[in-house]
Amino acid sequence: MGLKQISEKINQLLEVVCGVFLITLFVLLLVQVGNRLVKISSSWIDETIQFLLAWFVFLGSAVLVHKTDHISVDLLAEKLNGTGQKLLRYLVLVSILAVGGFMIYCGNNLILHTVGKKSPIFDLPLVFWYLSIPTSGVLIIFFALTKMIQRLK
Repeated sequence: MGLKQISEKINQLLEVVCGVFLITLFVLLLVQVGNRLVKISSSWIDETIQFLLAWFVFLGSAVLVHKTDHISVDLLAEKLNGTGQKLLRYLVLVSILAVGGFMIYCGNNLILHTVGKKSPIFDLPLVFWYLSIPTSGVLIIFFALTKMIQRLK
């Protein structure tokens, strides 16, 4: 199995996970709104939403890098010739690598500052929430490197 196939399989798994998280978030938000209308308190839903949203956003950003659907400005690319466009795409991938590295660095620092701290409702380590940041950084770097290698061929 080649690098491209591994990248595709990881992306398919991430898409399924993000889809499940999104559906769960939607249902929990509906339940939460309903609970507030009838004055029922369910703080476990708030904490679950925070957890799922953190993982959904960061894993979703890795999926967008894989699909090349991340935020980009095409104004400059449209004005460049073929070689200039290839160089710009390469520079964008290098920038994405830097962002992924920054996410790993900052995410690990955040994790180190939250070691021993627990969530108020589930009494789970907050590390589980913040682990989404460096995990996404690793995936973003993997997808960007995969794209760079494919473009060099």
